[in-house]
Amino acid sequence: MTKYPIKSRGRPSAFDDMMKPKITQQILEKVAEGVSDHEIYKAMHSSAFTFNKWRDANAEAYDKARTIARSNMLSLAESALQAKMNRRTLTETETIYEADGKTIKGYKVKTKEYDIDTNASIFVAKAGKPTLYDPVNFAKVKEVEIGAGELRKAIEETRRYDLDKYETPSGIEAPTDF
Repeated sequence: MTKYPIKSRGRPSAFDDMMKPKITQQILEKVAEGVSDHEIYKAMHSSAFTFNKWRDANAEAYDKARTIARSNMLSLAESALQAKMNRRTLTETETIYEADGKTIKGYKVKTKEYDIDTNASIFVAKAGKPTLYDPVNFAKVKEVEIGAGELRKAIEETRRYDLDKYETPSGIEAPTDF
C-alpha cells in the first residue's frame, strides 16, 4: 500500500502574508483612506474569511484606522454642506476680439448668483431640530391651519349678526314665565 502526501484543499491562505508588518501597515493605510474591506481583500486576492481573521487579530489598529476614515468623510461632507449653505457667485469673463481675431476689443463679464441649496438647508434644519421637522407633525400643523381657517370664516360670518346693530322692537313684551 502506497501512502500519498496529504494535500491541502483550496487556494493557499493569504493570512501569513497579511500579518507581515509592512503589509499590515499598507492595509491600515487603505482603511484610513476609506477603502472598503471588500475592495481591500479582493485586491489582495484573499477571501472575506481571511480578511476578517486578520481584522480580528489587528482589531485595535483597524478600529483606529476606521475612525480616521469616518472623521475624514464627515469633515468632507461638512465642508460640502457648508458650501451649499452659503450664497455663491460665479464670475465668467469672455474676451471679445476684433474681426481680425487677434486684437482684443474688450471683455464681457457675467456674474451669476446661486441661492442657498434648498435640500441642504432642509437637511441642516432637520439635523438641528428633528422633532420640529417631522413629516407627521408637519401634516398635523397643516390640519390645524386648515381648521383655523374654517374657524376664522365662521367667526366672520357671525359678525354679520352682531346684536349691537339691532334695536329692541317697540310694542313687544317678553313673557313673564320666560
